[in-house]
Amino acid sequence: MSFSQFITEIVSSLAWPAVVVWLAYYFRKPMAELLRRLSRAKYKDLELDFERLRESSAVVESYNLQKPKGPSKQSPIEEQTLLMTKEAPSGSILLSWAIVTGTLAAAVERVTGKEAALTAPAGRNINELQKAEKLSREVGEILNDMRVLRNQVAHNPDAMLSVTKGQADLYAKSAIELVEILNGLE
Repeated sequence: MSFSQFITEIVSSLAWPAVVVWLAYYFRKPMAELLRRLSRAKYKDLELDFERLRESSAVVESYNLQKPKGPSKQSPIEEQTLLMTKEAPSGSILLSWAIVTGTLAAAVERVTGKEAALTAPAGRNINELQKAEKLSREVGEILNDMRVLRNQVAHNPDAMLSVTKGQADLYAKSAIELVEILNGLE
């Protein structure tokens, strides 16, 4: 093989990857906007449905929680969760769910008088609150949807990489609203 044939082979081998990289760079802003609007992602057996989370978020907001007037004061953990959506979207989902499960266990103890371990499955705690008629079916379904989404992100590496900042932000804000609802249960 001559030097010119060698160069020709290298150029032909690198041409397609170089074009793909250039196109990705050139269209990065439109692609980022497209990913923000993404409502459903499917890869092999994994399917993430963020549209359902958007709908759930609207239901949670409809509870018209009593918020103090003036500037909103978030807890440090809420602030950290929302900041984390920018740097580690999938990590933000995991942290948000951890906050919800802790609040869920505390609500079960407060409402039912039963001891609820933080390690108890969230589904069991949701059912306990629904049996006590303190948690509506709607909110229970939202919690279950968020639990399923969290499990997909936690246990599937492909899902972890496909979560966008916008989706993580929506999840974190929904989690914060649900925490307020759970804290209001008596």
